[in-house]
Amino acid sequence: MKSTRLHSVLQTKFARSHARAGFTLYELLISLGLFTAIALLATKTFHSSFRTTHGAETAQTQIAQWEQATTMLRRDAWGASKIEVLSSDSATITLPNGVTVLWSISDSHSMQRIATRAGKTNNQMNWVDVGQVSQFEQLGTNELILNSQRKDRMRTKLIMPIATQLMQKVQP
Repeated sequence: MKSTRLHSVLQTKFARSHARAGFTLYELLISLGLFTAIALLATKTFHSSFRTTHGAETAQTQIAQWEQATTMLRRDAWGASKIEVLSSDSATITLPNGVTVLWSISDSHSMQRIATRAGKTNNQMNWVDVGQVSQFEQLGTNELILNSQRKDRMRTKLIMPIATQLMQKVQP
């Protein structure tokens, strides 16, 4: 009799616990809502980091193009025998060896260098997107100024003197 009673008590407890096993609809909805919120945050974070990485690569490419173009421009200006600014977006640099270099800047943030000798193009270089709005300016006959502004509003002013005329000023 004791074993029958024990058996019925265990069956009752098992039946109650088995009936309560599982999750209610409210618990499922709450967990589904939390999972959705976490998934949404993770997706937004992923997209944000992807945009940042892509933006950094673009900026790095633009900086490299800008550096290459201005290094070439500085070299031309330093070795020039004459500099003439034709307009705010173009300048000619005449080198002692007879090469004339035309520098031009387009509205699409591109720079172009065309070197000619006796009317024939020797060398043409293009920098497609330097990421800067630039303008040429002339300071006297000895210096070329390149005023630039990046998309983030940072301004740069490069002053490039002609080396031979500087040396003449220095010598007594």
